[in-house]
Amino acid sequence: MTFRIVQDEQELEVFRAQAENYLSIRFPLDYLRNGQVTAFYSKEGRMIGGYALISQPPFRVLTSLPDEVLAASPHLKRVPMASLFEITAFWLAPECQQKRASFHLWFRMYRDAIALGKSHFIYSYSLAKPSLGRLYSICRPTVLFRGETKLLEGMARVERESVELSSMARAVFFPILRPRFLLGRFFRGH
Repeated sequence: MTFRIVQDEQELEVFRAQAENYLSIRFPLDYLRNGQVTAFYSKEGRMIGGYALISQPPFRVLTSLPDEVLAASPHLKRVPMASLFEITAFWLAPECQQKRASFHLWFRMYRDAIALGKSHFIYSYSLAKPSLGRLYSICRPTVLFRGETKLLEGMARVERESVELSSMARAVFFPILRPRFLLGRFFRGH
C-alpha cells in the first residue's frame, strides 16, 4: 500500500469521482487544487482511499454555515484564518475498512496534519452518521454548529451536519491519551 500526493489532473479527477461515490459530494476541482489531496493505493495500484487538507481559505465547512452563525461564533473570532486548515473528502473503500488499511490512512492523515504547522482544524460530518461523531470526538472538538447547512456546489441536497473545530494541541496528544484509537484501527481496521 502506498500514498501519493495527487498532482496531476487525471488522478485528481479519479480522486474526486471516488470521493463522490463514497461521500455523495462532487468536490469542485478548484477547491481540491487549493489544498493537499492525498490518495491511498492498494498493492495492485487501485485507489482505495484518501483525504484533502485545505490549508487556506475559502473553507467549504465555513462557507456552509448560516451567515449569522459564522458572524457570531466567538471560537472563530479567536482563531486567525492563517492558523486554520480543513480536513475534508476523507474516504476509504468499504472492502478496506476492516483491515490495516484503515490504520495506515488515519496515521498518514494525522502525520500530514501535524506537518502543516497550523494550530486548529475544522471539519464537518452528517448528523445522519452519529458513529462519525463518536469517532471524531477523540480530539475533544468545539461544536460550532449543528443543523441544516447551506447547499454548496457539488452537493445534491442540503444536509444536516455538525461543524466542529479542534486544536492541533489536542490532536497531537490523542495517541498518548487514547492509544486504543489507532491500535484498534491497526488490529481491527475500524
